[in-house]
Amino acid sequence: MKKRSLPRYLRFPIQILIVATLVVGVIRWITSEEQVVYSGSVTADQLLQFQPAGDKIPYAILMQGVSEQERSGGNGNEIRINPSQYDTAAPITKLSSSKDDGKTVLNWDNEAGSVDWTFHVAKAGWYELHLDYKPLPGSNSSVIRGVMIDGSYPFEEAERVELERMWKDAKYPYDRNELGMQVRPQQTELNEWISKAVSDYSVSSRPLLFRLETGEHTLRLVGERGGVALQQMSFQSQEHVIPYEEYKSAYPSVSSDASDWYMVRETEQFDRKSHLSIQTDHWAEPYISPDPKGRITYNVLGGNHWNLPGEWVEWDIEVPTNGWYEIDLKNFQNYRPGFKAYRTISIDGKVPFEEMLNYAIDYHKEFEITTLSNVSGEPFKFYLKQGKHSIRMTADSTKMQPILIALKDTLLQIAAFDREMRLITGNYSKSAYDSNIDSTRTWEMKKYDPEVENKLQAITDRLNMIRLYTNSVNERDSDLSQAIKASVTILEEMLSDVNEIPSKIKEFSTIQANIGTWMSTLTKQPLLLDYLVVRTPDAKTGLKEPTALSRIPYSLADFSRSFYVDYDLGGPEEEGALTIWVGRGRDYVDLLRELVSQDFTPKTGIEVNINLMPNPNMLILGNAAGEVPDIALGVGESIPADYPCGMLSRIYHSIQVLMT
Repeated sequence: MKKRSLPRYLRFPIQILIVATLVVGVIRWITSEEQVVYSGSVTADQLLQFQPAGDKIPYAILMQGVSEQERSGGNGNEIRINPSQYDTAAPITKLSSSKDDGKTVLNWDNEAGSVDWTFHVAKAGWYELHLDYKPLPGSNSSVIRGVMIDGSYPFEEAERVELERMWKDAKYPYDRNELGMQVRPQQTELNEWISKAVSDYSVSSRPLLFRLETGEHTLRLVGERGGVALQQMSFQSQEHVIPYEEYKSAYPSVSSDASDWYMVRETEQFDRKSHLSIQTDHWAEPYISPDPKGRITYNVLGGNHWNLPGEWVEWDIEVPTNGWYEIDLKNFQNYRPGFKAYRTISIDGKVPFEEMLNYAIDYHKEFEITTLSNVSGEPFKFYLKQGKHSIRMTADSTKMQPILIALKDTLLQIAAFDREMRLITGNYSKSAYDSNIDSTRTWEMKKYDPEVENKLQAITDRLNMIRLYTNSVNERDSDLSQAIKASVTILEEMLSDVNEIPSKIKEFSTIQANIGTWMSTLTKQPLLLDYLVVRTPDAKTGLKEPTALSRIPYSLADFSRSFYVDYDLGGPEEEGALTIWVGRGRDYVDLLRELVSQDFTPKTGIEVNINLMPNPNMLILGNAAGEVPDIALGVGESIPADYPCGMLSRIYHSIQVLMT
């Protein structure tokens, strides 16, 4: 019987339909979100219920049990200290006095020594330390000082208090080179007085608090890095940060008259930043702003260049009328799978309400336009008066600090247990292949340590608790959580038969290495921003996000540009220019060109032609062709020796030929 077949005119559409279905399925699988894991069974206080090793107390443990009422219970209390009226200073401390705007200023010209002040406290309580300071020239790094009260550091983080400098780009928009590529400008330091409450955004989203009892006390600042001028110091009670509902009721309920108003602020066009390491970057994809059109255009800010706690960026905005406004962020948050990125957001130097402390930006795989909202997705509204305002976003890893402290303590427990097991078994090898114990021996571990099972169970329970807390903070699984889960599995196998621990002793080193790898990135908070939008609640911006479909014509346009756009890194050869061949990767050459364009050429007037050298043998070939560079970088140490030796050998051979 002859099989029936589909008509030819139906085969091709069905084939297209099958292929399209498969493509859509793959795209949905790639872009799908991981399964969300919710767990609120473990709190930060439960995680930190232990006595830290050593005499240094982490701030997070010190502040356990201190209520909000205790923290801000003395509103209005202020203890002023005149820096120039210090009591004593270490002999190596270089101090001088000067006048600035009619006020006496204490100049601490070096980074060594210490200075003491005595002050009186009328009411016991928790106080913030406020400083009016100006970093002195001589360094691009932040000033570091230690803060001691009555001769000792009150908590671990007080040993290194950072006083940031302020920077901005020397010009905006950026210049373009001869190829049409943007060149980052030099960074300019803003030589201004800075008022700051001592803070550490790795442990607290609010300024650090110092406990002061009634009576006389001594404040000592200890030099660590950089010189600084001090104009005023004071201990102040911490202000209460109200919740959003209370904030809403404190202002008029009417909205702005400009019901359809919005403004887009390019984040790369910032007004102030705290560290030179915060950098703009270039990005190319649909709806990026501005579109690079095949050229290097620095159109985004941050990413891995803005990830350390305490690093902040500030933008100035202007609104047309008094009223309520919403804020959108076009952001990319795909650097640490499963982890949120946190920013503390302040307006005009003040956090408007509680929810802006360590505000969480969810993990997602592409650029998204997200409105600052609560956990239910309801947008936050900000009341702004007509005129100029400043918005500051500070990288904040406070939520991660309990995890970091608990993991450090747990790893110390694992290391101590590992040492104890090695002491019992006599196995001090770190590898399985050179183990120095009898693998066939039968052990009775409880005979040597009756508590071995309880100790191992305690470590396992602690790791499970850390994993639950990590998932509850991120509201999903993460790489760190998976590393902890794998470690727990190993420990549970040991618990099933503790007599097998001697044969698995190397696993303790594996656990420490796996968890330690993720711990090193735990406090980093990378976040990439394209622009921010300030708008009235009803405004329609028409701004778009990239989609898989929009990438097709964009990629085709980029591909077509490659046929007529000049991407030669060397650019046109300048007469009399310095020629450099570089035997390294393209990223290295890009960075070298940037340094030359930013600093070397503007200062010396000397043009530089930089070219990639994929093979060091090009030096020999270039010499034969009469084209050699002035400088060759990235070549092996043998090349400079081999090159002249080869030349001498040829000269010697030529002389011998002539003599015969």
